[in-house]
Amino acid sequence: MKTIKDIFNIDSNIEVKDIKINSKAVNPGDIFVCVSGVNFDRHDFIDEAVTNGASAIVVSKDIKRDDVIVVKVDDTDEEMPKIARKLYDYHEGDFKLFGVTGTDGKTSTAIILSTLIGNDICGYVGTNGYSCSKFEKETHNTTPDADLMYKYFKELKEAGCKYIVMEVSSEASFRKRLRNLYFDALILTNVTRDHLNVHKTLENYIECKKEIFHHLKEDGISILNKDDKLYNEFKKINKINYSYGKDADLSFKNIKYFDHSTKFDIIYNNNKTHINSPLVGKFNVYNLSAAILLCEKLNINYKNNIKNISIPGRVNFINMGQNYKVVIDYAHTVNAIKNVLSLADNLKVNRKIVVTGMAGSRDKGKRPIVGELLSEKADLSILCFDDPANEDPLDIIKEIITGFKNDHYIIEVDRKKAIKKAMDLAKKDDIIFILGKGNEKSHKCITGPIVMNDEEEVRKNLS
Repeated sequence: MKTIKDIFNIDSNIEVKDIKINSKAVNPGDIFVCVSGVNFDRHDFIDEAVTNGASAIVVSKDIKRDDVIVVKVDDTDEEMPKIARKLYDYHEGDFKLFGVTGTDGKTSTAIILSTLIGNDICGYVGTNGYSCSKFEKETHNTTPDADLMYKYFKELKEAGCKYIVMEVSSEASFRKRLRNLYFDALILTNVTRDHLNVHKTLENYIECKKEIFHHLKEDGISILNKDDKLYNEFKKINKINYSYGKDADLSFKNIKYFDHSTKFDIIYNNNKTHINSPLVGKFNVYNLSAAILLCEKLNINYKNNIKNISIPGRVNFINMGQNYKVVIDYAHTVNAIKNVLSLADNLKVNRKIVVTGMAGSRDKGKRPIVGELLSEKADLSILCFDDPANEDPLDIIKEIITGFKNDHYIIEVDRKKAIKKAMDLAKKDDIIFILGKGNEKSHKCITGPIVMNDEEEVRKNLS
């Protein structure tokens, strides 16, 4: 175990167990780093950290204390990744680090890529936690802060991972979580409107996405979606760029859609390869193509692993013998909802019934846009709560309704009741889309978390 001397070159043999930036989470032997908070100053929580047993505190202000080791630095945000690297023995070259960013498809593409490489040698970090063939654990952020990121890296490295695939969010870029971190390859899925509650404008959001590509190593590989409208802008950032899309370095054609699979051909280096994918939807043709292109560039043998791809909470068909289809998906952006609903265009279905809501304390501007989309693409929408956070879910629903061009909607605030209502109303060959949460198990609410899982509710109603 590392000591204070190992980390700070201070004459102390006190052992260091962990790094914490939340004073409430400090345990005896932890280092408490007073990084800058979004709405508060962590220097104000030093007393609590010390009471909880912090072995040292790292500060950027003049703090005088006799009951704990105080390490003063110029910039705690700058220092924290350095501390984490030392504590968790991070060395560039220990493994290849691949990032996946984009408005939609980050999780799917990252899981696809890690599966194609092989979960015995490749780890995953993102919305669905961090995992490899030896374990699966939960995370709190899509892209974690450095205090956790390097800890996860160490666990994955010790589990035998030679590669790590990580989802990289725009908020991570905005919050400087990528400081001093560089990737061997980056994949861009697409860029559409999202997270304007953080970035305020679409232009700011795009700039944060671009900033991520400045974290590519000098010889790193940039994998870009040629069919995305911002392709040419992102192509300017890095020296080594490869594209995927309808007419790109790796292209696809002859797409055939089925209920639980998609078949298509990829063309790469003038060679045609037939792909039988267990994923559905054109958007997953793009996601899989991006991952395949990187594998091709790295000479990774991926073909035998395609059949192993499974993405929890993404286009999850629930079949318990009912005469209608039920699909659960994480889609919550305008583009993602549009893509998921387009699945029905290639399936033999009657009506499209959608159960969804919009998250609270997020970009309010997209609520009426989603409403307009639902009025155009769904035969019936049942609107309910979806992570309302500190907002009244009924107020959120009313904002969604302002975008509707018809009255093809029902308000049922309680999500459990909304799911049941959709299933009670469903007739033969209808398709129900339950959107927004995927495989997540709780909703943020001002009165406390609401524990529920969409798949569990569906199965309960079908049993």
